[in-house]
Amino acid sequence: MVNPGPLLGHLLGLAPLRPGADFFADESRSVICLDILLNQVVGVERATAVNYAIHDHVHRPFAGRTEGVAEVTGWPYEGVPLRRSARAVLGRLLRSDLDGAQRLGDLPSATIGGLASLERYYRRESRALDAIRSQQLTAEDLAPLADFAHLKAVAGDGLLGEHRMSLQLRSAKSVLERLADRPDGTGSLREWLLGLPQVGQETADTLLLCVFRQPVLIVDTYLARVLHRHLIVDSARPSALRALVTPWIRDSDAAHRLHARINEIGEARCRSERPDCAGCPLEPFPRRDGLG
Repeated sequence: MVNPGPLLGHLLGLAPLRPGADFFADESRSVICLDILLNQVVGVERATAVNYAIHDHVHRPFAGRTEGVAEVTGWPYEGVPLRRSARAVLGRLLRSDLDGAQRLGDLPSATIGGLASLERYYRRESRALDAIRSQQLTAEDLAPLADFAHLKAVAGDGLLGEHRMSLQLRSAKSVLERLADRPDGTGSLREWLLGLPQVGQETADTLLLCVFRQPVLIVDTYLARVLHRHLIVDSARPSALRALVTPWIRDSDAAHRLHARINEIGEARCRSERPDCAGCPLEPFPRRDGLG
């Protein structure tokens, strides 16, 4: 195996591969918490759409805005492919008038959520929807939404998964309640998170890092793939990955930056099939044969 030091140090020094701040930068903890939990149920684009629909429904930060949809978002974006789930989220908007006549404040929460999904996922440099990103929901705000039928009325029938949605909202309510406790350390907190509905090891790690700001490595498929292809590990066992990378996690900022760079490279370059190695930020490092 290759010494992981040079590659991990290089990753920690990389700037974001896409314009704008990393995911979850300058976002409220309730935005982060809901995105992490809802993503398991409906995928990243729908999760973001439902999330912002909930925040918009509670706070209505766009009331009184006069800009048209196209003005505020710059959407549709030239050359940006939409995933199938993103197209489904925006089905209503895709059939509407985008010439600027429609007013953002008049749109239903679900449609604003769909726009926010694209802003956050594809255009991180845009600050048009900061008003939603910064809103902090409380556990009391989420309590009435734990009822699935009520949530469908808020976020729209076309955005949601099935029965697990209400479980995830109950988990989010519990996490927001726990934030007030300011827990120390990660051991007992991790065990508590793992006891919540639908929360596994990776979700618990993500909540520990992004919501509770603990210096925790998120072990996911992207990390395993990048380290395996660059000869750092022969096994993708989470325990092996943690043992190698944890010494490089000095604080939560380093953990977040490493996770962000690994995910960007994993999504844009180091795909499971047909990896695009030419021009990859990790191209100078040794890698296994047959991977471009």
